[in-house]
Amino acid sequence: MRLSVNDYRCHGVYADPMREPSTSGDAEPRTSGRDRILEAALHLFGRYGFARITTDRIAREAGVSQAYVVRAFGSKTKLIRALCEQASTHVEELFRDTAPLRDPGQRREFSKRFQELAFSSDEFRLLAQLFVCGTDEKLGPLAREGFTRVAHLLHDDLGIPRDETRSLLAVGMLATTLSALDYDRPADPLVEYLFTGEAPLGDDSTAGSDRASRS
Repeated sequence: MRLSVNDYRCHGVYADPMREPSTSGDAEPRTSGRDRILEAALHLFGRYGFARITTDRIAREAGVSQAYVVRAFGSKTKLIRALCEQASTHVEELFRDTAPLRDPGQRREFSKRFQELAFSSDEFRLLAQLFVCGTDEKLGPLAREGFTRVAHLLHDDLGIPRDETRSLLAVGMLATTLSALDYDRPADPLVEYLFTGEAPLGDDSTAGSDRASRS
């Protein structure tokens, strides 16, 4: 599931005072230039990381000028900050819709959905890129704040016990890492197991431990 800018707009996240004039006579309203920038940046940053993507690349993807990107956001760093803050807010809203999760069965179902989102959502890919920026002077504080907010949301608001919160975050980070690595599927059998949590037919899941015990 890819969450688009339209999903954000439905939640009232983006307010856009800057709209490019339409260049066609179509009756269907055009997406604003600012929203197209956010959508393009979300996809490009989530897939390729922050360092490789320039404002010029984002502008070309969004169909606007580089000057318009700078005018709308001020700088690449400010664009990243705005996008990450709003992605965090949207993910939190999605999670809060499921609260509370006091029953173990509900938590297992939530864990499965969490993993699916980590593989398919550009927002999760974006946050995964953010979480490796802890040493960055400008993005580090945002990364730590975002991770802490998610942890407290799972434990405090959704009612997930601490040990399960730890496991859920570990699996979620594994899922976002695998997603960012962009493996061809199906992958190596062990990597595929890390993706799905399900061993392929005929696989002896104890083989590794047996070899270790004999060595």
